[in-house]
Amino acid sequence: MSGRGMLHTLAVPLVLAILAAACGPSGSTPAASAAGTAAAKATRTPRVPPAPVRAGIVNVDSDAPIIIAKERGYFSELGIAIELVSFDNQAQMIPAMASGQLEVGGGPAAAGLFNSILRGIDLKAVADRGSLTKGHGYATFTVRKDLIDSGAVKEFKDFKGRKIATSGFGTSSHFTIVTQLEKAGLKKGEYDIVELPPPQMVAAMTQKAIDAAFLPEPFSTRLAQSGTGVTWKKGDEVALGEHIAILLYAGAWAAKNPDVARDFMVAYLRGARDYIDAFDAGKDKDAIVRIMTAFTKTDPALYDKLIKTGYDANGALDPKRLDAQQTWYHANGFQEQKVEITKVIDLQYVEYAASILGRRP
Repeated sequence: MSGRGMLHTLAVPLVLAILAAACGPSGSTPAASAAGTAAAKATRTPRVPPAPVRAGIVNVDSDAPIIIAKERGYFSELGIAIELVSFDNQAQMIPAMASGQLEVGGGPAAAGLFNSILRGIDLKAVADRGSLTKGHGYATFTVRKDLIDSGAVKEFKDFKGRKIATSGFGTSSHFTIVTQLEKAGLKKGEYDIVELPPPQMVAAMTQKAIDAAFLPEPFSTRLAQSGTGVTWKKGDEVALGEHIAILLYAGAWAAKNPDVARDFMVAYLRGARDYIDAFDAGKDKDAIVRIMTAFTKTDPALYDKLIKTGYDANGALDPKRLDAQQTWYHANGFQEQKVEITKVIDLQYVEYAASILGRRP
């Protein structure tokens, strides 16, 4: 090992211990946090040159941990030169990762992710990138206002003979809709599910072409403000803990650069916790809102009304939930065959980051 490599190896644990003290969940003050960060910058021997990492974003709230970590310098403190690459949707990131154009991406908790792994694309699901945590049911059942006002829709069983939109077949959205309708006693064929991108759902509901939709923010709030739709059930009311999006690593990159992959997760988790603290506890909220509205191009007045994205404070993924989803995808013909879930999920990086930063309840 070179002298520089040895120095980096010895410095990392010390720096991360300092970061842990600065960012821990208890006993922290802004002054203590600032002092810890300053000490980290002074003590750490950064990679020379910094390790380049390309991370995919779609400029929505599920990018919050990456965006916040970049804007607050968490990546640069750990010797990572982060490059944000924009995509229209998370599904587009998978082929980019397969072709070596992206090291870190995201994917919906969908059949497409599992099918990509089955086809030999080396991806690892490494952390939560958006889930329906308590108070953060940011994907909602939105129903036409006239159906709510008339009393035509009061329960899930009232969707018999009605048309509901999902953002994609074989996705967590599709899975959640069908699960709720089946719990209400409805059978396949007694309702109609159509596939529409969220912006088209807004137009379709306005034209009464659909009766309801399970759609993410900011679209549900826009429908509510227009007077066309009503946020009938928030995601955490019907599917608490369900994963909507997952942080992905390119498997070969992570295996070749384990220290960079671990450091990335430390910065990512700090960003996620800043977001959680801002909207659950009001800590530094104005600063986080400024960061997020700049990237998402959302009017701050509208952003304040949105149901915020949920994140697990320790970045954890629930293998049982993901396995239940893929079982449904496979049973309904969206997934070619099941994947051994332990071959999909690699939790070593979130375990490392949580051990450095301190585990939260």
